[in-house]
Amino acid sequence: MQENTEEKNEIDVAILYRNVLYVLECKTVNYNKQRDKARDALYKLETLKKLGGLRTQMAFISYRSLPQSVIDRATGAKIKIFEEKDLHNLKAHLEHWKQQ
Repeated sequence: MQENTEEKNEIDVAILYRNVLYVLECKTVNYNKQRDKARDALYKLETLKKLGGLRTQMAFISYRSLPQSVIDRATGAKIKIFEEKDLHNLKAHLEHWKQQ
């Protein structure tokens, strides 16, 4: 029996607004317990950003709070973070983000 080793790549949300591509990755994982999954999600966004071009904007939306190491890596890669504390007003945060 052969194991299926194909990676499944999908984009949670992609928006084209004023000729800028916005890609959002949405997760519910507890990254304090599974940091490798956060690393994988950020790597995916970093790769998509390179493919999308200079104006492409990336965001990582997490249902839970994120460890500081994940926030630092995202900040260094210019990936906008929205986490648990931001979700109650996510619409306003997203509108502000796309206006920057």
